[in-house]
Amino acid sequence: MWNLLERRFGSSLKLPAAGALEDGGFAMSWDNGRHHFEIEVTPDGTFDWFYMDRGSETRAGEEDQPLGTVSPGLISQLRRTLVA
Repeated sequence: MWNLLERRFGSSLKLPAAGALEDGGFAMSWDNGRHHFEIEVTPDGTFDWFYMDRGSETRAGEEDQPLGTVSPGLISQLRRTLVA
């Protein structure tokens, strides 16, 4: 997952807060001002992502996405968080 994001974002991809989850998964999150973005990789080989704009209460996300893929929505919302 990290390699895929690095190929898409290059040097603009900042290191996330990251760690293992109790269920064997892994989570990454980025906070930048009012923007919050997180990715949770599950042990079954899928991932969920979630975006929230704390200023406007805008939320977006997807669940059960196969590893090795990224949707236009994920790219758009993570970019919004990174460059805000």
